[in-house]
Amino acid sequence: GMYYYGRKSGQYNKRNTITREDIEVWSTIYSNGKNWIKGNMELFLAFTGMIGILLAAGNQAVIWPAIQWNVLAILMCLMLILGGLRQAGGIQWVCYHLLRRCHSVKAVCAFFIFSCFISSMVITNDASLLLFVPESIWLFRKLKKDDWLPFLVVLETIAANMGSTLLPSGNPQNLYLYFMYGMKFSDFLKVTVPITALSGLLLLGILWGRRNEAMALPQQKAPAVRGRQAALFTFLLGVIFLVLLKTLVWWVATMVVIPLAVFLDYRLLKQVDWKLLFLFICLFVFAGNMSHMPWVIRHLTGNPLLQGVFWSQVISNVPAAVLLSSVNTQGEMLVAGTDIGGLGTLIASMASLISYRAYKQYAGRNIREYLVIFTAWNLLFLAVLLLEAWLIF
Repeated sequence: GMYYYGRKSGQYNKRNTITREDIEVWSTIYSNGKNWIKGNMELFLAFTGMIGILLAAGNQAVIWPAIQWNVLAILMCLMLILGGLRQAGGIQWVCYHLLRRCHSVKAVCAFFIFSCFISSMVITNDASLLLFVPESIWLFRKLKKDDWLPFLVVLETIAANMGSTLLPSGNPQNLYLYFMYGMKFSDFLKVTVPITALSGLLLLGILWGRRNEAMALPQQKAPAVRGRQAALFTFLLGVIFLVLLKTLVWWVATMVVIPLAVFLDYRLLKQVDWKLLFLFICLFVFAGNMSHMPWVIRHLTGNPLLQGVFWSQVISNVPAAVLLSSVNTQGEMLVAGTDIGGLGTLIASMASLISYRAYKQYAGRNIREYLVIFTAWNLLFLAVLLLEAWLIF
């Protein structure tokens, strides 16, 4: 039977019937849980996989040693710094003064696409798309240029994903692999510069081939800038780059950046993507324990370039990088594979879902049209860049 709490008696009493209230409570719990899992599917699968592999490993399971604390610390520092720069208004001010010089649709598209391309090298592909995609959708809808939106948002997504390949700080898998394999900065660039350069040329060529139209931008006031705050957070970003250049140890940078950023504005803690950090913890534990299982090693060994591309299409490039790094020794090839592997399917890079959701929420157009264009351009870029990597590396 069911138990209920008697307010008068102050005791739990047993009853043999299920009331409508009981059904509504459990229905609400089920509905909320289902919605949470649907909105956080990658995190749910990673956590479930971590628990499953820990149970399978038994007494040989490892948790604390499997977690790459330096990667988590640098990621958190970058999130705090980028939040501070956005609040200071520096990024918005630069964008305003560049955009006002554009007088045609093609010029405005070029601004948004290459803003994603260049900014993602420093502020990550996720942050770049969050910053520019909603603004581009709002502007093109306001000016009745909706027919350009599928093309524009798809190329913004590709630009952010491929621009972020250049530096270790550009995306989570680069940062992880850079520290995991202890790469030299120059060796890392030998892999990423050809990929980034060809991606930029392809974007230019595609944009050049599009028709052009005149476009008059609406008049707006220049955004306010808090110069002192922008300067301080730019300094903190420089501290992180010292870590990437291997001239400063990560824990010293963490002890400088996190306390100072929180002291300047404690509300920045709300802008930290705690879900992403917990996702990484789950992936680290999962991959750290999977690497000790012979049957896993047999299925994941092989050409790391092709393995990185393939598994990125299936489980996304961040989990693919963590999993494959446990059985592969060629870190540079794995960087190329997981970066190029961010092209292709919608889940190949989680950053692609950011622009997809923004398009679905704000564009007011057919989602099927977007998915067709997204798949076509992504497969083209994937084929060309994979061929380049195969010939060079």
